[in-house]
Amino acid sequence: MDIINYRMNLFASLNNELIDIEKSYEFESTADEIRYYKYEKPKFQRYGMFYNKLLKLESNVPMGSQKMKADYYEDAYNHVYATFIENQAYIVYYRMKDTDQDERLFVRNSPNNHIFALIEATSMMEEFLYSIDDDRTIDEKINDYPKIIWTGKLTNLVLLVKGMVLTNSINNGNITTKELVEYIQVMFNVDLKDHYRKYQDVKNSQDPTKFLDYMIELIKDDINDHDEKVNQRKK
Repeated sequence: MDIINYRMNLFASLNNELIDIEKSYEFESTADEIRYYKYEKPKFQRYGMFYNKLLKLESNVPMGSQKMKADYYEDAYNHVYATFIENQAYIVYYRMKDTDQDERLFVRNSPNNHIFALIEATSMMEEFLYSIDDDRTIDEKINDYPKIIWTGKLTNLVLLVKGMVLTNSINNGNITTKELVEYIQVMFNVDLKDHYRKYQDVKNSQDPTKFLDYMIELIKDDINDHDEKVNQRKK
């Protein structure tokens, strides 16, 4: 908390100086103005947003069981996803490196000229939440285990994980989705940091249980084939 408070205070001090400079600064061209608000300022501004979110998160961590704390951080993941939904159009613009809306978005008087800083700060929070239980990178974790690689769709793997959690099939139900996802990521050498988003995609699809229904069909066929072979041997 001391480190977070120190960095928040440092940011606030520097940001006040920056605001004073911005008030009287004249850009040489619209292109310079766009470059500043789109690329240069977000590199600084994101830290203020990130540490503000982090301060609220860490100062309100509940006292109690590990499960309560895990649920608390799981809820923080949901807030990250909510930010994604609320700003999806901007995030697509950011990822696609589009430019057609620059003169509307990234100028001094635009109410949204902070949007890239918000996106980057949210990404930083996502990374923080992911690494909270283990400071090592995912590559370092994977190196501890044989490389058994999941080659199917990631949404299908997320569906299986959710099923195992909901049916209390792991640790008698004493495990969160986030905890199981972290284990599955290592064992199957996949990246499921946005598992909440992928599960939302499954829920919003026309046939959410399609993969599970397909598995059921294959298992039934396998059982029938086995029974048929047994009957042939008896004959």
